[in-house]
Amino acid sequence: MNILDGPRLKLQWAEKHLDALDVAIDAFHNANPATLTIKKKPEEGVQILRFEFPRERVPPDIGIIAGHAVIDMRSALNWLVCALWDDRGRNSLKNAEFPIYKSRPDSKFESKIRFLPDESKEAIRLQQPHYTEARYGRSAEIQTLWELHQLANMDRHRGIILRGVAGVIDIPADPCGRERPVFLVDEYTLEITISIHDDVFDPKPTFDITFGAIDVPGIITANRL
Repeated sequence: MNILDGPRLKLQWAEKHLDALDVAIDAFHNANPATLTIKKKPEEGVQILRFEFPRERVPPDIGIIAGHAVIDMRSALNWLVCALWDDRGRNSLKNAEFPIYKSRPDSKFESKIRFLPDESKEAIRLQQPHYTEARYGRSAEIQTLWELHQLANMDRHRGIILRGVAGVIDIPADPCGRERPVFLVDEYTLEITISIHDDVFDPKPTFDITFGAIDVPGIITANRL
């Protein structure tokens, strides 16, 4: 048996949960379709995109399935650390885990990987959200590892936050650099106004279920999971 079989099996189960999540989301979308309609106003030189989102709440089962996938992905990282644990620490796996730090690590970071090979330690350090933020300028809070860590913590204690349905669409940039007017008609409907001269604009929106965690800004789509 390969020492990495355990972590790989965890990831395989995460994939099964993600497949089940796709099925559940498709069923919800089919029963509660979100729509986009376009109304042109030639006299004003604009066209209005009207998004209608489902009034039915996203079923909690979708959040539970997503939580299973997230927990398995996060656990696979911890299992990986335990699998690579050096024989010197084989009798004690206390504190062993794959650490994920948004800010500069403290002494606890080292204790979690103390019996790993040096190259494994370095690989984990280089993947830390705080490190990639300093190196690439991308906020630690929106990096994949940090999002995974926070979603897993949320699911363990109270469940992933189910935010609802979001629409994604590529809208042509305003030639004058102005922001597109967005009008919230009601809780389930919004309108966006763009120039009618954007005749190459062929809207093909996608709609997705969105999730969140307390310490993660913005939203996380099911597709991102």
